[in-house]
Amino acid sequence: MKKLLVWFLILLMTIGTNALSFAEITINPVEPIPGDAIVVNLKSNISSGTKANVTWYLKKDDGEKVEIAKQSDIVKTEVGDEAYYVSVLNLSNLESGEYVIYAVINTSNKNGPIPVGDEESYSIVIQETTVYDTTSPVITAPSDMVVEATGPQGAIVEFVVSAYDENDGNLSLESNFVSGDIFPLGITTVTLKAVDAAGNSGYGSFQINVVDTTKPELTVPEDIVIEAEGPNGARVDYEIIATDSVDLDVTLNSSPISGSVFPLGKTSVEVEAVDDSGNAVQKTFNVTVVDTTPPSLGVIEDIVVYSQNDQGAIVNFETSAFDLVDGDIQVKYSHVSGSYFNVGTTQVTYSATDSRGNAISKKFNIIVKYDFSGFFRPIDSDSEVVNVVKAGSSIPIKFSLNGYQGTNVFAVGYPMVITGVYQPDVEYEVITTIETAGKSGLNYDSYSDQYTYVWQTNKAWAGSNKILVVKFSDGTYKTVNFQFKK
Repeated sequence: MKKLLVWFLILLMTIGTNALSFAEITINPVEPIPGDAIVVNLKSNISSGTKANVTWYLKKDDGEKVEIAKQSDIVKTEVGDEAYYVSVLNLSNLESGEYVIYAVINTSNKNGPIPVGDEESYSIVIQETTVYDTTSPVITAPSDMVVEATGPQGAIVEFVVSAYDENDGNLSLESNFVSGDIFPLGITTVTLKAVDAAGNSGYGSFQINVVDTTKPELTVPEDIVIEAEGPNGARVDYEIIATDSVDLDVTLNSSPISGSVFPLGKTSVEVEAVDDSGNAVQKTFNVTVVDTTPPSLGVIEDIVVYSQNDQGAIVNFETSAFDLVDGDIQVKYSHVSGSYFNVGTTQVTYSATDSRGNAISKKFNIIVKYDFSGFFRPIDSDSEVVNVVKAGSSIPIKFSLNGYQGTNVFAVGYPMVITGVYQPDVEYEVITTIETAGKSGLNYDSYSDQYTYVWQTNKAWAGSNKILVVKFSDGTYKTVNFQFKK
């Protein structure tokens, strides 16, 4: 900064019988600037007189001389061998320019003013000079900062910096980054510079360290329960997801990995997600492979056979069972294959159970029937034929069952005589029931392989049509049409 100093030309004029012995002028401050409070000290000695009077005049540039102060009866000051007058002029708020200050001194004694003598002058010139500003501005910056990253690019960082100069006040700053910029991961140095009006530069810097200390977000499945696919367990596919605010491709590790075959029982899966900054998070979930599937069991259709003798028929049957985990499974039956089964229907239950108690069961029927070969003479069993017989006569009923089947071959209540058409599921009003009178009523001839039962008819049936119903213990039945005559 250039300070405009005041030009002073100080003229000292003495009036008296003797000239000025000496005059000493001092100014404080030595180099005043506009507006300063200026003290002008005048120290003088005049050979005659006991008192002095000083009149001060001020002239600016080429203007008129103006009286600005008057000091009277200044007493001589004695210091040692010296004796002198001291006069002090205070000036303030002078503007820039060239000034002349006049100091007119005269003396007097007890007899009045001393007559005017020679005039002398003493001048001091204070000229304009330049004072330089070499003080750098002061920069205020924050301490080094550590900021958490908010994204792959780093983080937005805000900060406050300023620059101040004693002469220029607040200054603008030059910086490689400004508040609100995105700062990358790692350490970035922010440099600051401010220049004042005199060209003095001030510098500052601080560091912003953008760090990633946040763990990734890891999502794992809920516990998985899955059915076994075989003896080794089951293949299990699962999905794990990891996200990170900074690292878009988080490293995922899991054991056992997705797609592995998990054994029967519970297995803990350990999962870890690690980002590029080494932040890691771990989670676990369970995979339980269970076996709740029953074995597969072969189907046995109903078996129909003819009775072989009075014990029935020997029937053989077999099937298999297979389990996904255990393989071949033993099949259990309620009846023994290869044994005799009585005439009629027998329900057989068969089942299989695996090592974990999963069971399956099925049923089938074994139907043992008589091998009925038809009625023999004198009965014609053709449904279109009506047998004409004498009422009250005894009629032999002959038939073959392909071997001896015992004597209890008729169903209870049969043979039966009815009128109309026989329907097995209809309850009839029975005209008469023929008791199977054990061995005495039913005979078997092994030579002819024929059964014979003698049917005693009723004389009262003369002139009517009847149906003889023969129902066997295997559930089958036969009917014969009769017409009775007298």
